[in-house]
Amino acid sequence: MIACKHCSTPNSLDSVFCRRCGTSLPDTEVAAAREKNEELVAEGVRLFQEGKTDEALAIAETAMASDPESVTALALKGMVEERRGKVAEALECYERIVELHPDSTLDKIKLNQLRNALASRATAASGPESRRLAWIGGLGAG
Repeated sequence: MIACKHCSTPNSLDSVFCRRCGTSLPDTEVAAAREKNEELVAEGVRLFQEGKTDEALAIAETAMASDPESVTALALKGMVEERRGKVAEALECYERIVELHPDSTLDKIKLNQLRNALASRATAASGPESRRLAWIGGLGAG
């Protein structure tokens, strides 16, 4: 977040003007705040690599609140969610990354991997167990 010099309102790092008074936010201050935000995300990546997913997720969400267009924060959150087994949440992060950077081939590949993982989970969920339950229900009805 960057505070407006005119009215002290906190603004996200993707802002050009203050959301309250409309004053232009200085480019140098926005750049410095973005750099600080990226340092925070780097710390989150280090924590993720150490297996501290709760802390890494908290950092990713804090960084995203300050800069909703931070691809590194979105990627960190996506990695954490994937490690936790929350593929749908990880998929949302990578969809946003590809939306922000449509030319990123690696992010498109990751997005497709997550889509395939989610689809295979859906297929497995409707597999033999569902058929067994339907069969048992049919017997009960008979």
